[in-house]
Amino acid sequence: MSVGLIRFNHELVAPHFLRLLLNSPLVEKEFDRIKVGGGTHTNKLNLGDLHTIAFLLPPLHEQHRIVAKVDELMTLCKRLEVAQRERERRCDLLAASAHHHLNNGADAEALPSHAQFFVGHLPRITVRPDQIQHLRQTILNLAVRGRLVPQDSRDEPIDELINWIRQEQDRLIKAGAIPARKVVKQQNTSILLSASPKNWANVEFSSLCNIITSGSRGWAEYYASQGPLFIRAQNIRFGQLKLDDLASVNPPKSSEGSRTRVSKGDLLIVITGAGVTNPALLEQDLGEAYVSQHVALIKPTSTDLSRWLLLFLMTENGGRRELVERAYGAGKPGLNLDNIRSLSVSLPPLAEQHRIIAKIDELMAMCDQLETRLITAQTEANRLLESVLHNALSEATGAAISHFFA
Repeated sequence: MSVGLIRFNHELVAPHFLRLLLNSPLVEKEFDRIKVGGGTHTNKLNLGDLHTIAFLLPPLHEQHRIVAKVDELMTLCKRLEVAQRERERRCDLLAASAHHHLNNGADAEALPSHAQFFVGHLPRITVRPDQIQHLRQTILNLAVRGRLVPQDSRDEPIDELINWIRQEQDRLIKAGAIPARKVVKQQNTSILLSASPKNWANVEFSSLCNIITSGSRGWAEYYASQGPLFIRAQNIRFGQLKLDDLASVNPPKSSEGSRTRVSKGDLLIVITGAGVTNPALLEQDLGEAYVSQHVALIKPTSTDLSRWLLLFLMTENGGRRELVERAYGAGKPGLNLDNIRSLSVSLPPLAEQHRIIAKIDELMAMCDQLETRLITAQTEANRLLESVLHNALSEATGAAISHFFA
């Protein structure tokens, strides 16, 4: 049998009070004490041990007052819960409306005012820590559409930057330092880049990079307990490079080893496995280090472009959606290098890139602070509630004991 029957004296115990008592944490602990194992998946409550449970029983009239007070407080809790849900619902609607206008094609004239409202009211439209991720992505989307900072006519024209990149690549190709440009097969896509400012240029991703390659196969035999570092797909999180679990290798003494060696300012993208499409930027000098066959290695012509290209690869309105579509469009998730080379990049002048990145850093720091504040507020609210309940229970228990011994 799975149900036990308890009969009690109604002249001593009010039914509703007994229900409250049996559901109270104090009695639940007592139940846990007398439980016995009942097999792999069940516990049994030995009814014969119920008489060992001790609790303070107030007079009948006080039981009724306690039940009435509990009902009153529970009604208040329900009202507060409804009010909190309504507040969160309204904030969610406001945030959703702001995200929609910013991420889904608000017209050029209206977008600046939407962006100004969004940035100026971040704390007001965010009431839960889980909403912060949506804020971060919207900030990135604004950035790659040229809506996060104003354009400046004094910036060097974008054509001059593109010409310098081309000339630098020509020089390196002639010197044999990088391979000749690869002709990239254009790939059909249903995703179009968002309209970018007039002083920006849409260019092919590969035109901004000296090298786009991947790690060599068969390096498992070169693993070592120490030596040069080895970056694997598991070290690349979305926008971050985790350096606390790097492997070591003794690479082959050949050009195949040097081909996959990384340096500061390189971009990395997971091209196979669970984290496919995840990008990261190598922001520090690791010394001698290499990438695995599951990672694409991208060397921008200028490391001044690295932060912008990472932003582009992380952002839905940049290249993120396109990468995901290409990786998952043919069954098993995976990217080939032409999937990356043929991406179309909206490129602002270099000075504007730097202003945008600085603004992103500022707003992301604000998001971090807001997230911390929300988590702290939740924690403090929980602690305050626990303290109030503890004090209330302590006072009630003390009063009951005094009454019992009076």
